[in-house]
Parts: sequence; C-alpha cells; structure tokens
Amino acid sequence: MNLRDLLESEDPKHTVAKKLEAIAKTIAEARKNYDNSDMEITIPMVNTTEGVQDLDTLSPADKLAVAMNAIKTIRMTASEDAKAHEGVNVSKAIEAMLATSPTLTNLHLTQSNDYGI
Repeated sequence: MNLRDLLESEDPKHTVAKKLEAIAKTIAEARKNYDNSDMEITIPMVNTTEGVQDLDTLSPADKLAVAMNAIKTIRMTASEDAKAHEGVNVSKAIEAMLATSPTLTNLHLTQSNDYGI
C-alpha cells in the first residue's frame, strides 16, 4: 500500500501511530536521497483550532492532521510546477519538498511535561 492510500485509509488497523511511522519512513528516505539527513531543520509553529502552536506540542492525531495538509500542499505544488514548467521531474520536486519541509521533518519530536498534557 502506498503512503497516500495508507493516509486516506479508514481501516482501524491503520492507526495514527502507524500512519505517522509511515510518514517518518518516507521523510527519512527523501532526506537520505536529497542528502540532507544530517541537517537540522527548525521546528515550525503551526496553525491549529486552538491557535498557533509549536509542532512538538501537538498530540499524535493533531500531528497527523497537520502532516496530511503538508503532504497535500506538496503534491499540489509539484503538480502545478510541472504544469507551469515543461520537463519538471515531479518525483524530484516532491523529494526536495519532503526533505526540506519543517513540518514533516520534525513530526517525530515531542515536548513532554510532568503533567502529561
């Protein structure tokens, strides 16, 4: 099953954790291919229904929602770029955006506190 199908799946066996793991694996592969695995990318602030927050403070479910929006934006941007510029390698464009996305490259980080909130 490809990443897009997994993320859109409503099958209960495809949990939030499994979806985040699949995204992390895809991002790690893109960063390796793009040769920026060792580069630190700043954790972004993201818009949520509760206001602007650090990505690492979100719940796994909220991280998944933010990640899915980032992936959709990347897919749309690469598609539009290919339409506007003949000869664009869509896979390479997607790879570059995945490998440099502050949101996707920092999904694995989590802030913790003594109160578990």
